[in-house]
Amino acid sequence: QALPTLQTRGRGSLLRVLQAALCQRVTLFRTTSGPAVSLHDFGMIPIAGLIDDNNGTGVSVREAARRIGMQPRVIPVLLASNCIKPSNRERFSVCAASLAIFTNTYCTIRSFARERGSSSAGIQRRLVSAGIEPVVPSSSAAGISAIWLRGDLASVWQS
Repeated sequence: QALPTLQTRGRGSLLRVLQAALCQRVTLFRTTSGPAVSLHDFGMIPIAGLIDDNNGTGVSVREAARRIGMQPRVIPVLLASNCIKPSNRERFSVCAASLAIFTNTYCTIRSFARERGSSSAGIQRRLVSAGIEPVVPSSSAAGISAIWLRGDLASVWQS
């Protein structure tokens, strides 16, 4: 899509297009000459700070866990690591807009492998050999799986 057409679609649409490109749901093409930009250049965008929740919708911890397909015990860890935002309207609630962004930006190896029809062990070996670290490390004592950037998993998957 052409970037000027995104201006008419409202606030935050460029961010959504970049996230879709990182998740390989949309292909971006360059129409002008100049230096090329790789997907890894977009990996450093502080996505949590760009969330614009206009209506301030908050959901409970249990509902947030259901929406992202994880256990409720993971939600406080995701909040502490700034993967999702707390709602400023209600106590013990999560910003609904940050959950939508989370599912497009982060995932576990298991869910990524399931989407691709691959094995999680193979993807794990590639990540270790590439030296890529998770955003949230796993904790077997707390029952928490590692959370990875989808862009990192996609780059290892393509190699």
